Amino acid sequence: MEDAAGQLWESRVGDYLVWLSFPATRQEILDRLRQLGLPPSDIYAAILALPEATYDSPREVARHVRRPPHYREQVDTRGVLPRP
Repeated sequence: MEDAAGQLWESRVGDYLVWLSFPATRQEILDRLRQLGLPPSDIYAAILALPEATYDSPREVARHVRRPPHYREQVDTRGVLPRP
């Protein structure tokens, strides 16, 4: 998906990454969804079906800590992990 719609679709996937309940890299999720050719309505189900993996970075870990769906991180964590 190289057009504007594809970029918008990928940004919507990013919105789901902030409330995943298991670790998976952003690239693994995007690659899997591209491979499946799923429409946006099936994004969440596809994310839940992905195998567990490692995070890309400490900042990625901080973004994936369980948060409510409406939460938006406004603070630069600078690689510092939040307390469990």
